[in-house]
Parts: sequence; C-alpha cells; structure tokens
Amino acid sequence: IPSRPHAKTHKCAAIAKRQLATGSIGICCAKLSEAEAMVAQGVDKIMMTTANPSKNKIRRAMALRKAHPEFIQAVDEEQNARDLSAAAKEAGVVADVVIDVAVGSRSGIPAADALQLAQVIDKLPNLKLRGMLSYDGGVQHAKGFANRKQRALDTIQPNVKAFEAMKKAGLNVEIFSGGGTGTYNIMPSVPGVTDVQ
Repeated sequence: IPSRPHAKTHKCAAIAKRQLATGSIGICCAKLSEAEAMVAQGVDKIMMTTANPSKNKIRRAMALRKAHPEFIQAVDEEQNARDLSAAAKEAGVVADVVIDVAVGSRSGIPAADALQLAQVIDKLPNLKLRGMLSYDGGVQHAKGFANRKQRALDTIQPNVKAFEAMKKAGLNVEIFSGGGTGTYNIMPSVPGVTDVQ
C-alpha cells in the first residue's frame, strides 16, 4: 500500500517533494504551521492528522483549502465539524475531511462514536467526508516485532469496525490512513487500510 509520510519527521519541503516524486500519495502534517510552511514551498498534497479547534486556525485551514484543493483536514468532534463547515462556506469551498479516530489514549474521537460523527459530517453542506485516520503512537516503539505486531493488530480492531460501519452505512470512506515507522510493515495486513503514515 502507498505511503503518506509525516512532515514532522523532517520538516523539510525538499524531502517532502522527493517523497511525493517517489510514490507517496500525500504528506501528513500535525500542525497547521507545518502545513502552511509546506504549501509555501510547493508541497500541496497535505492531510492534517489533528483537528484545528480554534476559530482562527479553522479559518487558516480553509484558506489553505481554497488555495490548494488537495488539502484534507482532520476532525474529531461534532462542534469542530460544524465550525469547519461554516468556515468552508465563508471561504467559498467544500472542504475535504477525515475523522481522527483514537487508538488507545491518542487524541481523536473514540471508535465507538466515529460512525455518528461521520453521519453528521455527511449532512453538513460544506464538508465532504473522505474517510478516517487512526495513528497508534503507543505501539510504535513496542519491543520485539512479534509483540509489536500483535499489539498493533489488537488495538486497531475497534477502528477497523468503525471503518466497516461507515462503509456499510453508505458513507464515502476512500481513506483509512494509519500506521507509522514502527508499524509500516504491519498495517498493510489490516483490512481496509489504504495508506501508511
């Protein structure tokens, strides 16, 4: 499966461009300032992996989306989705979003609540649901490959169920992004996963 690497590991547009040129389908950014720095240097296939809760950051994100149609924003709660839709309308765009679904203690909406949020997003006029992301930070450094693999496959199961529930409900879920450096060779075996971060 393709990669969608994180810019936070190198914070360098030249490296991000090389990653895209060699087959990566996009670049992940955790902070809006990282995304703004990347697009300023010509890297515009950006997916935010965390929500932008403040109104100011939401407006900045929608300005990025207006200038760069492949920009995707993560969302993790209903009010955040409503604020994003309002800011997208103000910017004159329909914003692409993915739901940040928590794995373990990481930020994001609990897997059990993801379908309900997806259904809310699907009805908001200025948002387009693209799918979800699930990054398990806790398992990346687990000692021993067999142990890391088992933990990664166990902890992602509720997220797989959430993804399948969204699909079954007829929602647009073309993205199920996850994994990381410690699990790049484990996540491809997880049902539905489309790319590795």
